[in-house]
Amino acid sequence: MKWPAERRKLDLDNLMVLKQFIESNEVGILAVQNCDGGLSSYPLVIRCFELDGSLWFFINATGKMAECLRKNPRVSFHIQDQVRHVSLSLEGTAGLVQDTLRAYRYWEPRFRAWFPYGVQDKDLRLLRISVERAHLWEAPKEVPLTITAAVVSSIQHEIHQLEKEVVFDLNA
Repeated sequence: MKWPAERRKLDLDNLMVLKQFIESNEVGILAVQNCDGGLSSYPLVIRCFELDGSLWFFINATGKMAECLRKNPRVSFHIQDQVRHVSLSLEGTAGLVQDTLRAYRYWEPRFRAWFPYGVQDKDLRLLRISVERAHLWEAPKEVPLTITAAVVSSIQHEIHQLEKEVVFDLNA
């Protein structure tokens, strides 16, 4: 059975649901257009999702990802929760932010592996994604949805038979 995508405005109630889902997952994949026009994906530790639709991460200001984001700030961020059989894709615009107070608020000692000087590291920046649209897919509990199954199903044009899609628009 194929469900049509249900469209909803990204209001406060829906933002709260997204916030709980996003922050219950520690890591997601950020997809950016790389400097030569192709696509690159990066695993990132989620720091915070705010109710204004902002998603926050730490990144290296001098790294390749930051360089590419300066040229093309359009991004998507993906989270898959195997236990709840839910996948989420967020679309938006990224920007590098230098905000020491916010960095202290989001900082954890484990980030010293990437930023040895902590919040004072000269290469540390916050990455803010202003979310404009969220796609949420929910698979029936009896149909485990894995990355492999999703790829195979999309190739066979059957993925929409396995799931329900909800699209949230921040600007709707």
